[in-house]
Amino acid sequence: MFLQRLSSISLFVGLVVLMSSCANQFSHVQPQAQINSTRVQNLSFDSITLGVVLDITNPNNFSIPLGNLDLGLLIDGNQIAQAQATQGQNLAARQKTQIEVPVQLPYSSLFSLATGFRNSNQFDFELAGSLGIPVPVIGDVVLPLSYQGSAPIPQPPRLSISDLVLTDIGITRSSMDLFLQIDNPNLFPINLSGMALDLKANDRSLINAATVEGANLAAGQSNTVRVPLSFSTANAGLSLYQSILSSNAIQWQVEGQGDLSGDFGLNQEGFDFSFNELLSAFR
Repeated sequence: MFLQRLSSISLFVGLVVLMSSCANQFSHVQPQAQINSTRVQNLSFDSITLGVVLDITNPNNFSIPLGNLDLGLLIDGNQIAQAQATQGQNLAARQKTQIEVPVQLPYSSLFSLATGFRNSNQFDFELAGSLGIPVPVIGDVVLPLSYQGSAPIPQPPRLSISDLVLTDIGITRSSMDLFLQIDNPNLFPINLSGMALDLKANDRSLINAATVEGANLAAGQSNTVRVPLSFSTANAGLSLYQSILSSNAIQWQVEGQGDLSGDFGLNQEGFDFSFNELLSAFR
């Protein structure tokens, strides 16, 4: 009888230990999620794609699947872009998992919200949303997400004539050096290549398709490029020729084209530029 009672007690203790072990195995701690950072995945003059980097921690002894992500991009409280996705991966037990979710924003949506953004080289934004994680037994756990950051708005380079020097005057041909200033208003480097320009003076065509040396400009940098020019004195006409000789102010018109590239995949072939300057050729 004593042995039988001892055996029953031992069985009961074993069951209690087993149940306690199972309970510990399947007890849960709520996962945690936060937006770590954002990065520019792709950039054009029409839109920007931001990669939203999320850190998700699973503190449990078992893996759990990722659920639905709902994330909005807001400007001054107005949502103008959204990312919704169902994640098809598991969160490993006792590990931090990092995922990246793209959010695309057309700049037209930004400009329709406030026209002042057209001349700005960046904008501030807020991310707000939630991530659902289905946890065994208790069901979906919804984790709030929020983040504040800034992102670039690409701007075309600004071109102007910094100086124009007449280097030679001839009966049939004359020459001058045009010093072209190029300003990069962006928060990232850009490259200009394959540039050529046409030059008019007082609406009279002087030069066509003059080659311009390429330029690499760091963020916010300005550079001056010397463009040697030669033109027919006869094409200039007597009136313009006399204005050049007398150092009178002349309306110079520059039109041209080139290829523009920059960070984040920014690329625009056939970038057009056009501007006017009123100055003397002997300035």
